[in-house]
Amino acid sequence: MNRNLEEFVSVYCPVCKTEYKEKEQVDVCKICGWEFTYSADVDFPPNLQQRYEQRLRVMRENWGQLQQAKKMLLEAEPLMRNLEQQLNQITRESEEKGKKVNELERNLQSVQKKLLAVEQHGERLQKELDTAKKMSVKRPESPRSARVTLLEDGAASLKWTAVANEQDINYLIVRKTASAPKSPVDGDIVGWVLDTSWIDNSPPQDVQIYYSIFALKSKACSAPAQTSHIIINSQEALPPITGLEVWDRRHYLVLLWEWPLDVAKVWVSWRHDKYPERPSDSIAQSRDITKGEYDSSGGFQIKNPEDKPYWFAVYAYDNIGKKRYGPGVYVTLRTD
Repeated sequence: MNRNLEEFVSVYCPVCKTEYKEKEQVDVCKICGWEFTYSADVDFPPNLQQRYEQRLRVMRENWGQLQQAKKMLLEAEPLMRNLEQQLNQITRESEEKGKKVNELERNLQSVQKKLLAVEQHGERLQKELDTAKKMSVKRPESPRSARVTLLEDGAASLKWTAVANEQDINYLIVRKTASAPKSPVDGDIVGWVLDTSWIDNSPPQDVQIYYSIFALKSKACSAPAQTSHIIINSQEALPPITGLEVWDRRHYLVLLWEWPLDVAKVWVSWRHDKYPERPSDSIAQSRDITKGEYDSSGGFQIKNPEDKPYWFAVYAYDNIGKKRYGPGVYVTLRTD
């Protein structure tokens, strides 16, 4: 039903409040799609009046939702740009309004689900952060009185004082030439121990060597405890033993090797639980042998050996003046 608006100056859409000037022919609101057939100026029977009011309320609610959706689209750029275009198309093409609104609602639900997922993820991250704060361990103090000593076999012995009033402390030893390591990654990690001492059996030669000891607890690391530097002169080093063999003759054991040139003596150490840690290992049994004794006996012999495992370390040895040892060479017997 067309309404001729010549009879009055203007009329407002009861849903979107759009004003229509006089002389306009209006059946449906161009903005919201309200059908002017349903007019408040018409006297409807009670049952139709109720229907009119219900339809008007639904149309106003839909129009309000549409305006809210526009606002959300503007705030949700760039994801909502496509939705805004759809919304503009809905306002331009009123005949497709219902279909487009449903599509818009589905897209809005998808966005809301994503926003909810982001919110839940943020809550999980916050819980993890709170847990991490509770489990965090303060940085332990540095070890004290770190010192390094050069041993007779060319090894470097490190000792330090334990961190006071702390449990479950590990100690990380980092070695570097030219300057002291300032962090665990500023050099070579050469040791990781629970004790307060460690021996570097193969330090580099003819360079200044520095060591730093770090206290570790969980994932926390102390500042470094730095030692003074040492220099190991390669010209003083003795050659290693080569071709080492051991034979079990039941009533005696025989060790054989190729005697190195310009070496007067060889030092043999053995233990029953593990390899000797150095020539001066206080737990090991040790004995030296000259080239003449070695040749006349047909090797190094241990008579009436104990019925135990044997762990041997053999070093070239010189005790003229300052004691010197070559690198250790190792072999085992009866360890099965």
